[in-house]
Amino acid sequence: MRSQNLARGLLFCLIATLAPTTAAAQCSLPDLQAWSLQYDAIANPGRDINLAFQVSNLNPGFPPSGTATVRVVASTDRILDDGDLVLETWTLAGSDLTAPHTGTAYLPSNFPAGSYHGLLVVDVFGTIAECDEGNNVASSVNADLVVRAADDHPDIARQTRPVADELSHTATSMQAAIETGGDTDFYRITVSAGAQYTLATELGTLSDTKLSVYDSTGTVLAENDDITTQNRASLVHFTGPASGPVYARVTAYSTTQTGTYRLVLTPPADDHPD
Repeated sequence: MRSQNLARGLLFCLIATLAPTTAAAQCSLPDLQAWSLQYDAIANPGRDINLAFQVSNLNPGFPPSGTATVRVVASTDRILDDGDLVLETWTLAGSDLTAPHTGTAYLPSNFPAGSYHGLLVVDVFGTIAECDEGNNVASSVNADLVVRAADDHPDIARQTRPVADELSHTATSMQAAIETGGDTDFYRITVSAGAQYTLATELGTLSDTKLSVYDSTGTVLAENDDITTQNRASLVHFTGPASGPVYARVTAYSTTQTGTYRLVLTPPADDHPD
C-alpha cells in the first residue's frame, strides 16, 4: 500500500503541525508524531473508503527500528476511546513509517451512519521506544467524515465485490430504492442455459430507471432505459447463456434522481406443472 504520492481527490486534514522541541533534540530516541490524514469526505457502508496518511519523526537523527502499528479510527468526538470504530490497521517497518502511505478500508454494511472525526494513531501497541508518546494520536478538527445510511442493495465494485441480492424461480420480485444520487443496485439471477427470461422495473417514487443484464464475464446480455416514451420504467428479455448466475444492474436515469422501485423477474413457464 506504500505510495510516494498521497491519494488525489481526498479530503485533506492537517491534523498536526508540531515543530521539534528541545526535549526531543536532547533525547537519543525517535519521536514519532501523527502528522497528516486524508480520507474520502463521503463514505458508504458496504464499500471501500480511500485513506492516506503520513507519520513524522521529530527527532530524525534517531530513526525508528522494529515494527509499529498504525491505525485510522472514526470517532464521534476527538478523543480516542473504546467506543471508536477502527477503519484500518497497518503494521509497518520502522524504516518505512515516515513515508507517505495510501490504502483503502472496507466499511461493513452495518457501519453506523453519522459524522465522524478521523483519528490517526501511531505505534498503537507501544513497540517503539520514543522520546514522547503524547503526540502519537491526532484528530481532524471537524467531524468531516460523513458515513451515509447503508444501501438496501449492494454495489458490485472494485476489489470488495459484495454478494448481490438474488432473484430466482421462487423469489421473483424485490422491493428496492435508489437511495442516494448515483446509487447502483446489483442483483444475481440464477438461470438455465437457453431459457427465456423477462426482467422489468416497476416505478414507485423513482421516476425513471435504467436496467442492464450481464453474464458472469461482464458481457451485456440486454439493456433498456424506457419501456415506452410514456412509461419510464425498464424491461428486458434475455436468454440464459449458461446454467448459473447472471447479474442485473439498476440505476436511476439521472444521478440526481432517487426513489423506490420494484424489480420483477418472469422466469420461463414450467413445462411440467404440479
